Amino acid sequence: RFHRRLAALTGNPVLLGLADQVAALMDQPLWQRLRDDSIARPGRARVHAAEHRMIYEAIVEGDAASASFYATQHLERVRRYMTLDQES
Repeated sequence: RFHRRLAALTGNPVLLGLADQVAALMDQPLWQRLRDDSIARPGRARVHAAEHRMIYEAIVEGDAASASFYATQHLERVRRYMTLDQES
């Protein structure tokens, strides 16, 4: 919901369509299993929520550079948690 809401706030129908496609992928069983395994480790769900908060606050403050930085960091962490580094 967070990702779709951000896309909707842009007013850009292309970004909204992309967010809908990502949401559809995130509803797939494999993605759900990887996500559930990833956030089952203590503290990870809290980290993801904190990253979402930092992205949101940067957007509200109009700080595009910080929003981009936090979003990139978040995506890299999610990728690492879900694919390469299941122990971190």
